[in-house]
Amino acid sequence: MAPNPMPPVLDGTITETTALRVKRWLPWVVATALFMEQLDSTIVNTAIPSMAVSLGVTPLSLKAVVTSYILSLAVGIPVSGWIADRYGTRRVFALAVAIFTLASVLCELSVNAPMLVAVRILQGLGACAPQIFDEAN
Repeated sequence: MAPNPMPPVLDGTITETTALRVKRWLPWVVATALFMEQLDSTIVNTAIPSMAVSLGVTPLSLKAVVTSYILSLAVGIPVSGWIADRYGTRRVFALAVAIFTLASVLCELSVNAPMLVAVRILQGLGACAPQIFDEAN
């Protein structure tokens, strides 16, 4: 059987009720993702002293932890726009939220500053797709 080239909304497999439900909840999902992304970019600043004690380093040595997230976010936004155009906005958004969530868990499990910087870069890359989703819709 050949794949259906039409989107589900156009070929009648999604009911009108389902479409209305998605339209009602979609802005809240996107807003929550954007809130978490913005919160994550700033909350680290207040946690630096505690993180420095936990990792056994000076607070000043953790400046890369703060900047790595913002830098990877800024670099990843144009790329995520291209990826969303190529593979679909919803699929990319779902994958980005999964990457962001996984990276958040890995941040908690980081045992040293270089590991934390690497995971923050991954977290920033996961956070850039919700930005594109917000711009597109």
